[in-house]
Amino acid sequence: MNDRNETEFRKISEVALRVNPDPDDIAKAPEHEFFADQAGLILDVRCPKLGCGAIYAIGFSRVYRTKRSFDDLRGQLLITLEQDHAANRKHPAAITLPPPDAAR
Repeated sequence: MNDRNETEFRKISEVALRVNPDPDDIAKAPEHEFFADQAGLILDVRCPKLGCGAIYAIGFSRVYRTKRSFDDLRGQLLITLEQDHAANRKHPAAITLPPPDAAR
């Protein structure tokens, strides 16, 4: 029996996927492309809380692309990660990053 929780993210919005997920909470986004540097290495975002160690990659729809910058999405992700710690929540394997006006 497999106790793993595997999530397949299929929404068109931007998503942050945990690069180092817990083995029982895996997420995939097969229809997304991830921000990368000039050498093609995927950019990562690390949770700023000392000792946390969560690392995420930010992706966007391959079809619809994105008009938002990596820095904008990174800032939104960091706020979400800080809110998780403040509420004593475990960071999920996938975090939807809705447009700023949808988050209000």
